[in-house]
Formats: sequence, C-alpha cells, structure tokens
Amino acid sequence: MLAGAAETAPRVRNAALGFSGQFRNRHWAPLVVDVENPGPARTGLLVVETQGHVSQQTVVFSRPVFLPANAYRRFEFPLRPDAKPRINPGKVQFEKVAQVRLTDGAFQEWSKTDVVGSIVAEDSFFTLVIDTRFLGYHPLREGVVGPEKRPLARATLPVRNFPRRPIDLSGFDAVVIGDMGETDFSPLQVRALREWVRLGGQLFVLPSIMPALSPALAELLPAGFFSTNVVETLPAIAPGFVFTNGVTFARMVVREGAGAVVEAGARERPLVVSRREGTGRVTALAFDAGQESFAVWPGAGRFWCERFAAVPQFFHHADRLLARAPAVERILSSLAGMKVLGRGALGVYLGAVLVVLLGTIAAFRFTRVPEWGWPVAVVLALAGGGGAVVGAAAWKAQPQPFLNEVFVATAESGGESARVQAALGLFAPKETKFSVRLPADTGSLAPAKSLLSPPEQLRFSFEETLAVTNLAVRADDLRLVFGRAPVVETPIPMVAVRVGAEGLAVVVTNRAATRLTGAFLKFNRLLVPLGDIAKGARSERSGIQKNAGETATDLVRSAQQVQRDQLREVFFPEPVYVGDRTWAADDRRFQKMMRGREPLPVLFSWSDQPTFPIAQIEPAVARRALGLWAVAATVEYADGKVFFPAGSLPLQVRNQGALPFERGEGCFASARPGLIVVEFSLPPGCPPVQADEVTVTMGFRGTAFFPEVFVGDGELEVGEETERTLTRWTKLAGTGGVWRMADVARVWGASSRKLLVAVRVAHTEEGRRLTANSSANFHLWQVRDLDLELKGTVR
Repeated sequence: MLAGAAETAPRVRNAALGFSGQFRNRHWAPLVVDVENPGPARTGLLVVETQGHVSQQTVVFSRPVFLPANAYRRFEFPLRPDAKPRINPGKVQFEKVAQVRLTDGAFQEWSKTDVVGSIVAEDSFFTLVIDTRFLGYHPLREGVVGPEKRPLARATLPVRNFPRRPIDLSGFDAVVIGDMGETDFSPLQVRALREWVRLGGQLFVLPSIMPALSPALAELLPAGFFSTNVVETLPAIAPGFVFTNGVTFARMVVREGAGAVVEAGARERPLVVSRREGTGRVTALAFDAGQESFAVWPGAGRFWCERFAAVPQFFHHADRLLARAPAVERILSSLAGMKVLGRGALGVYLGAVLVVLLGTIAAFRFTRVPEWGWPVAVVLALAGGGGAVVGAAAWKAQPQPFLNEVFVATAESGGESARVQAALGLFAPKETKFSVRLPADTGSLAPAKSLLSPPEQLRFSFEETLAVTNLAVRADDLRLVFGRAPVVETPIPMVAVRVGAEGLAVVVTNRAATRLTGAFLKFNRLLVPLGDIAKGARSERSGIQKNAGETATDLVRSAQQVQRDQLREVFFPEPVYVGDRTWAADDRRFQKMMRGREPLPVLFSWSDQPTFPIAQIEPAVARRALGLWAVAATVEYADGKVFFPAGSLPLQVRNQGALPFERGEGCFASARPGLIVVEFSLPPGCPPVQADEVTVTMGFRGTAFFPEVFVGDGELEVGEETERTLTRWTKLAGTGGVWRMADVARVWGASSRKLLVAVRVAHTEEGRRLTANSSANFHLWQVRDLDLELKGTVR
C-alpha cells in the first residue's frame, strides 16, 4: 500500500469483547469494534477469526460494513470465544481470543487488531449487575452455588450498554437490576431481557429500580413496588442482625393472575416473590440487597447463593452433554434410514399397474385368441413386479442428503414455550456446502469438535439472525453443529405431583399436539414408568411407594428403543462398579458442575419430530430426529402425614474422601475400606416436616467387607475428623438391606431440613487375611442404591 493511501485507509481503533472486559468461555458475547475512516466513503468487510480450543476448528465471523467519508463508526455483533481454560481460575488474566481484520472484501487488508479479555470459567455461575452502585455487590464475587458448587463470577454494566439481543446474554445465569439512575431500558433491551429469561435465565429486581421502572419491564415482575422506608432489621432474612445504616424496604403488592409465589414473608407483607416466565424465573425483593449497608451483613453472600440455587440449572448445559457423548454421532448416523415411496407415489404406481393389466386383458378380447390375454397379463405383472423390486432396491441404495437432530427440550408444566438444545448432523453423499439460518436472534449455534488436520473452518454471519454459511460437508461424511433456541406457541402437558401419607400421586394431562411416547416420571432417583399418553388424555397414578428403577416395561427391544437407551445413557448414565476409578479433573468438574440436576419431579417422553427451529437450509434436505422432552412438574404437599419414598429426596455426597468411590447417585465401589457421608434433604419448596420414621436402604456386596450405618444431624460439620467422631452419631441396626430409626427426634430437630447418613465399610476378619493372590472379586465392595425413606408430619 502506498504511503498516501495508507494514511487515508480505514483502520480498526478498538475491539472489545464481553462485559467490562469479561466474557464467559464457550458462550456467545457481544463484540464491539470501533472503525475510523479518514478517507473517502468505502464498503468493506469485517472479519473476525478465532481458533477453537475445544472444537479444534477455525471459526470465522464476517460482516459487510459501510464506512462514510471522514467518519468514526461502531459495529457490534456476537462472537463465541473458545479459549483454553485458565490454569489459575482465581487470578484475573487477559488472553488473546480472536483477531479482527478490516478488508476491502477482496485481497486488500486495511487494518487488523487482536481481541483480548478476561475469561470467566465455563462452569461458573455468572451474574450481570445493572446498578449505578457497585460496592454493595462484592458478596457476588465469592462463594459457590448449588450442590454442584459452581463458583460465583460477576460483571457490572451501565444501562446504556445493556445488550439488545438475547444471544448476547446467553453467558449469564442471573441478572440483578437495582438503581439505574434516571436511565430506562429501551424497548429492544426489554425484549432481549424477556427472551433471555424465557430461555432459562434468572432475573432479580430490587426496589431501587422504582424511579426508572417502565411499564414494559413492570409486566415481567411478580409484584409491584410502592412506598419505601428504611428499616434496621430483617428478622425473616437476617435474624438477630442490626443494619446500623438501615436498609431500604419497599411495600410490595403481589400481582394476581401472574402465577406469583411468595417465597419469604406473608402474602400481605411479602419479602421475596417470584414467578416463572418460560423456562426462567423473575424474582422481586422487597429490601434493597444491592445497598452497601446490606452487604456488611456476614450472611449476604450466603443469601445470594441460596437465592441463585433456588432455581436449579435444569438441563442448562444439555448441549455440552451431547457434545461430549460418543453415542450422539452414532444415533445421528442411524437415523438416516432409507428412502421409501410416499402414499401418493405408491398410489400412482399401483394405479398404473392396474391400468396396464386391465388394458392388456381388454385388448386381447378383440383378437382371435382372447384367451391369451390372461397369460400375457400375468407375464407383464411378473416382469413389472420384478423390475419394480430391482429398481426400488437400486433407488433406495442411493444415499441422500439429510439433516438429523438429537435434542432435549425443557419446559414448565402447563406452559406455552420450551427451550431446545440439539446436536445437528448434516450428511451429504457428495461434497456439498450448506447454509443454515435461524429464524430469530434468540437462537444460537456452536461448532462440534473436529478431528481433522488441518482444522475445519466454520463461517458465521449475523444479519438480524445467526447463520452458518458455506458449511462444507465431505462426501459420505457427517458434519455436526450444536444449537439452542426457544420453541414458542407449543402447548406443554400439565404434570402435577402430590406427596401424601400414601406416597406419591401423579396426574398428567397431555395438552401437547401429539401423544407422549414412553413417558416416565423422574423425582431425583425415583423412577415411575407411565407408558404412552394419547393427545388430550389424562393419566393418573397414586400410592407410589417404591422406586421402579426403570423407565419402561417393554419386553421386546426395537431398534428405536435401542436408540432411546443410548440417548438416555447420555443424561442418566448407569453406574459402573469398578474397584478403582481415576477421574480426570476435567471430567469430575463437568460431571459435578455442568450436568446439573432436575429441580423437582420431571416428566420425560420421547419424540421423533424435528424440533430445533431452522428458518432456511440450502440446499434443502430431509430431516429426522430423536428427542427427549422434559417437563418440570408442580408439587403439592398434603397437610398432615407425608411419605417420601426412597429416591425422592435430594442426595449429596458430603465428604471428599468418598468422591473416588462414587459411581453414580447413591452408588459407590472400591477395593479398600472407606467412609461415605451423604446428605438427604427435603425438596425445594417443601414446608417444614416433623420426621416420624426414617429408613435407610441400600444393597451391599462384598465378601471381605461389611457396612456400618450411622445417622447424624444435618447441621454437623463433615471433615477429615468425621470418622473418629462417629461415636457421637446414632448407629442403626438392620438386616436385608434395611436400617430403620424410629427415634428420629435425636437427629431431626424442629427446624431441620436435612439428615446425614454415614456408611463405614471395613474388612471382615476373613478379609484382613486376604492376600494379593486371592480372587479379585474378594477385594471389591459395592454400595448400590443408598437411599432414604422419610415418614413425617407437615408442620
């Protein structure tokens, strides 16, 4: 480039990714590029290129730009970084994640710059704070969320920089809105916020929003804010603590007909109110938890963590599970099937055969040998039939391009929308380039892992919606991408579960457009097969007191059921009882933090209807699918006696020493003695229960070992000294895999919501004399289905 031309060439002045320099790894975030054009008006092309650490693909994002003469322009579009995770997650580090190039759209490159930012770990609980006050949110930088113990991370942003597209918010688990000053959200920002919540986000709104609360944003809230005052105590939130500088408190009025639930306080004087919106939740707080005076309370961090954990991440990362499962590609390949004639084409074929045969017979009637009509017709029929068979076999053997999908769709009982996460597999019999465009900016796509060298290239573009352009598929090969998007205007079945004295009762009303196939209910580890439920039908089950342990009761396994078993294994893997199992750090992090848990009872059913929304795919291809629908049920607890069957209570391993033994929820195995401490707790939303009887159940196998079962208060500290303090726990006696405790008051107080169960596995006398030459089976013990039954009274 000549010196004069270089002085007037456009150049990239700045490129910033994410929010205040932070972005969540492997999630879409906004990229803002500032371009200066000191010369004449030009048309150019912005090209962003990033190398995927996990996908091993080169991802290219391009966008045409117009640059007026002597102008300074800002361009914003989404980018999905895929950087190498930090070695030290607790330390702020800036990494290069992409390169931005400004070209003339052909061969001339005008300018380029690197994109750097601070990586937020993929498994973090990432919160966005919209508040002019930042000091009151320092508790959001420390602590862990939920039983998966996801570390907290926080970003702050002024209202004017809040995203205007839902895809830009996909990296956040929660958004907290407080004092916005005098600036209000624009209509596009409110829409982005609403769509993000519907896709599973958690929105928290504080009373300090009142001066800038617009009617559009108020429609999202479960309650309205009114007059405020300053209080020094919040007994229901921070018992015994005095806020010396006071905390702002607003009077809230619950919105009738909005599905609002009072989670703290009384309906006449609510403290915390929430309502669902799609698959997400909106929560309003009557007290200003964003004030610095609130943050001085030692329990502020725990308060936020408990609020965040109140809505479990229900299959929030199903696409990550699909991406890591080798079975998914096999399922996508097996869905190809073969070509068959449609009903219309088959009717035309049969009609043509009939016309030819009848015409032949009729024509011979006017000849000298009419009796030859039937033999000739038979010969023609045989010849035509044989030719049809040979031709059909050759036609069916010709491969055809297709788009198959394996998906998971999550929804709330009785809702009208769902969130679908899918693995999409494109196949072509010859090398083909496809273009795939999504119907709305609420959907997103991500590359699959590539095993080719040099890496494959994936090209994205964004013009109102996300698209993949020139997606190259090699001959007779399968190319995968992963996506997540909302499915709107879809009637969701109504699922209600009641916990009473006789166990569980389940009522399912199928509002969906199709029948529910192979339905089953899963309540933590409790499985209840329900079978097929016709469209518009109602299914009821009551008196459920035992765990069926299986999702279907079919005796004959079809090819389709084998595919379902493969997909079910991705999300609910069967335990493998090996003696010693070494978990890679990445596998343990993923299993504990990314898999997530079902929030409460969930109805699952199978589907073969393509569900992931695609606006256009060129060239057009046929689509097939295998999917799992998951509908979160509502739960009601009877007044008086309640019975929680084994498997229905949430379970969590409490001691680090038991983690190497864990093979699944409530399943353990090892070749050496050890201690297992697990916590059983009441389900979220369950009222206080006075326990009357507790029964511990498990299957134990191990010739050279024997188990001892202890029960302790759920508030006991669990650490390295726990085994030496078991003498202060209550030891249970039992036979046949059942240990009962009638005097539960010793370990379950008036305010208790959880119970600890310890299983100590020790050598028998014979086991101590075993040598290395003994059978390997003698050196292995297994704890299968460690669980708890609870009978009590609702207080």
